Amino acid sequence: MNGSTFDALAGNPALEIERFAAFDHPTRRFIAYAMYFVPGAVPPLREQELNGNQPLPFVVSDEEQAERRAAYAPLFRLRDCTTTGKEGQRQRRLLFGELLGMALVDLRWKRLTALAPFLFCYERLVGPAWRQMLGPCWKEAVHQRRKRGPVQLPLDPRLRDDAAVPHLLESDDPPAFFPTLADADRIGAPLLGSL
Repeated sequence: MNGSTFDALAGNPALEIERFAAFDHPTRRFIAYAMYFVPGAVPPLREQELNGNQPLPFVVSDEEQAERRAAYAPLFRLRDCTTTGKEGQRQRRLLFGELLGMALVDLRWKRLTALAPFLFCYERLVGPAWRQMLGPCWKEAVHQRRKRGPVQLPLDPRLRDDAAVPHLLESDDPPAFFPTLADADRIGAPLLGSL
């Protein structure tokens, strides 16, 4: 891991688990639920785990589930955006609207209500090449909860062209810990504090 990393904890499972444990239970359950959208990240859910509502404090309505499935549909394109250099910057600029669409759904349903859980969740959902774009995405999603605006770059005048898209961390280590729903229920700050 190089010294300029956005998330110095990435690639260290023990530190990532500790970071995950600091989130409240509903947030941990949502992040774990979101990981099931990432192909191969966690074991597939059994059908009975997703049918109907999940145990409290994580309940998903049919409307929310449909919105999330539609918003997360471009997830494969976002995860495939691993090219580095100028081409990677261009891809991330062009696909930013799809990333923002996902974030708008998660904020609308109040699943991610703070920057730290958003970063933890989304760097696992879309991959480490997007790390530097997650901050601007969060800021714009929070802003657009109050007033709808454009979903494509340049949302910020500094991101008018491909060369302005942040790219210094595109080769940093990927996250090593992808939580499951079982992890979300059994991992907690008190548990780690007793170690």
